[in-house]
Amino acid sequence: MVANAYRRILRGADQNFPFWVALHEDKCIGQNYHKIRDFCRERELSLSRHGHSVTWKHEYYQVFMFAEEADAEVFRKEFGGEAMHPSEKGHGKNWARWKKETQFKILKSMNSWTDVLWSSGSRFAMN
Repeated sequence: MVANAYRRILRGADQNFPFWVALHEDKCIGQNYHKIRDFCRERELSLSRHGHSVTWKHEYYQVFMFAEEADAEVFRKEFGGEAMHPSEKGHGKNWARWKKETQFKILKSMNSWTDVLWSSGSRFAMN
């Protein structure tokens, strides 16, 4: 019963905080944990209280979720994170797997791209 309630909370967070930034776990522990929280609080960034933890190539990443695109971009630039689209989160028994490789298939099929885009659910832009 409690697990189902928490699952509903996370689903709501996923919908209300659609702009995600993934940071390597090493950048999120120890004193860095407090730096990240203080940075977001001082700038009043729209950081969700909930987040995700994902793996990619046997490396762990913490996912920070934001309600505002501009806040996610400020955070990403400050801490060197990577943009992560919610659709790249795993499902079922692979819920913690970052399906990051899907973006490489998209990029490979494109002629060129300039920068990460968040708008309209797209992370890529063509020149």
